[in-house]
Amino acid sequence: MKTMTYVRAMVAVLVTSVGALAGDLPPVTYQGVVELNGAPVTGVADLQFKLYTAQTGGTMLLMHEAAGVEVDEGRFTVGLPFGEELDGFNRWIEIAVRFPSNVGDYVVLEPRQQLTCAPFAATSVWSGLAEQAVTASYANAPWTTTSGVLHYNGGRVGVGTNTGVQQLALTEGLQIDTDDTATLSVMQPNLEFPGIRFGSNVSVRGIGSSSLFGYNPEGLDFFTGGLRRMSVWSDGRITMGNVAPGMQVMIGSNDGNALGLQSSSTMYTVFSIVNTSSGGRNYSLISTGQSYFGGSGNFVIRDVAAGEDRFVIGPNGYMGFNRLGSSHPLTVGYNSGNGNGAHLTAGGMWMNGSDVNSKEGFEPVDPIEVLEQVASLPVLRWRYKGEGEDVQHMGPTAQDFRATFGLGESEKHIGTVDADGVALAAIQGLCKLLEERDARIDELTARLERLESALAERAENAVE
Repeated sequence: MKTMTYVRAMVAVLVTSVGALAGDLPPVTYQGVVELNGAPVTGVADLQFKLYTAQTGGTMLLMHEAAGVEVDEGRFTVGLPFGEELDGFNRWIEIAVRFPSNVGDYVVLEPRQQLTCAPFAATSVWSGLAEQAVTASYANAPWTTTSGVLHYNGGRVGVGTNTGVQQLALTEGLQIDTDDTATLSVMQPNLEFPGIRFGSNVSVRGIGSSSLFGYNPEGLDFFTGGLRRMSVWSDGRITMGNVAPGMQVMIGSNDGNALGLQSSSTMYTVFSIVNTSSGGRNYSLISTGQSYFGGSGNFVIRDVAAGEDRFVIGPNGYMGFNRLGSSHPLTVGYNSGNGNGAHLTAGGMWMNGSDVNSKEGFEPVDPIEVLEQVASLPVLRWRYKGEGEDVQHMGPTAQDFRATFGLGESEKHIGTVDADGVALAAIQGLCKLLEERDARIDELTARLERLESALAERAENAVE
């Protein structure tokens, strides 16, 4: 397979005369090297040169075809008739090569080659102004025009002033007109709207500063329709709408619709909240689409680093913690590490996870011992701090419960499963005591009946 490559080197014709500035432009001299399969070629080639406004895409300004170009050990030189197209803005050349000449198709070489600044010595966006200065007294800078509007001052330009300290100084603002209508204005700092205005002179659309009026000193304001829509404050805070700066970004609204996020993604619409400090987390607020693995219509708080959905509200209003999707109004987790599926029923009853497959470490319980422990457990009336004096509760403290039974995760909480288990074991112990007592009563009753029968028989014999 033949591979044609191209390594370019550009040499520009420098402007050294006033005539060149006036528009008598020499051609751009372009030199380069053509290689075939990595080796320089010698012979005759056809070359195409297209001038573009961008490296990719853009507008083609000019095409020049150079046929029968002599190539000696890969090297060639071509004069390109680029003139007014080199107006001081960035330009790129696309080159196509056909070698040998008149054989086969042109091969486009990529990427396009950017013209260096040297060719723009011939013409630039300032050449029209520079012509007057050079004609007058270029060798005796600084230069000036007879109108007194344009001045050259040690590398700085002043319009309406010859004492400007900036690179470009304008004392009465700047206005760019189209068909006698101002489309862009840079206003004086002492006007009602200092800054950059878009549209006519009566328009208040643009970027400005109201530092003169004390609203946003040393800040920047954005206006449309005569109203301030956004402000960047001097300390970096940003406000949108009619709202005072508070947090780093504040958005104000009169109708309640302050901020909205919308997308048509079938996966999700995401708003991320990230803390990059040590131990910080990356959380996402998600509105799910149909391609999300939990289905569409869910609101999700997701721990991005862990890859887990921490909180979910489904389209039916049911909520889930550490799980995606819930068949109950509230569900917590799905395994021993995140809640075991404990949930609140539609009727308002709390259901603890108690699947045998989620448990381990089974040990037998002595119901009599538990009953004795319950009997010794302090049970009091009390209320939580902060509750009204008319509120009463009954039960043990977590500390007494833990000390008596050794159950639960801490001495500050009592699990409902543990309290239920203790109650059931104590009931079993009580049942066992009652069974033993009933058996003893039955035994004593039978003994009493035997004694009574014996006494009656003896009394009867004594009478006879």
